[in-house]
Amino acid sequence: MLELTDLGKLEDRLVATIAAMRAEGVEVAQDDISSWIMQQAPRYGMSPDQFVQALLQADQLTAAIGDVRRAKALSVVLEAAEITDASGRPVDLTALDEAADDEELADEELADEELADEELADEELADEELADEELEEGIIEVTDAEVAAEAAELSHADESDESPRA
Repeated sequence: MLELTDLGKLEDRLVATIAAMRAEGVEVAQDDISSWIMQQAPRYGMSPDQFVQALLQADQLTAAIGDVRRAKALSVVLEAAEITDASGRPVDLTALDEAADDEELADEELADEELADEELADEELADEELADEELEEGIIEVTDAEVAAEAAELSHADESDESPRA
C-alpha cells in the first residue's frame, strides 16, 4: 500500500520527469513510434500492422505516443542521474546496457528465425497444394485415358458382334 510519503515522492519524480522533458525538448519522432510498435507488437502476439490497427480501433494511438514520450524523458533523466550504491559509491551501469543489447540481439534473432520458419511453412504449403493439383490433374488424365481405352474396346467389340457370322 502506498503511503502519503510515497505519493509525495512519486509526485516529485513525475514533476522532475515533466521538467526534464520540457528542458530537453523531448519530442517523439516517427522512428520512435515505429521502434515502440516493433517492440510491443510481439508482446501481444500480433504483427506490427495488426498492432497499429488495434491501437487505431481502440483510439489509443495518442496514449502510445505519450508512453514513448515518457520513456524518452525517463531516459534523459536516467542519463543525467548519478547512480550510487548504499555506501555512496558510483555504480557502473555499462554491464546492464550490454545485457540489454544482448537481449535485444537475441530477440531480433528469434524474430528472424520465426519469420524464416513461417516462410518455409508457406513454401511447403504451396508445394503441397501444387502437388495436390498435379495429382488431381494426373488422376483426371488417367481416368480420361481409361475411358478412351474402354470406349475403343467397346467399339471394337461392337464391330465384332455386328460382323456376319458364318
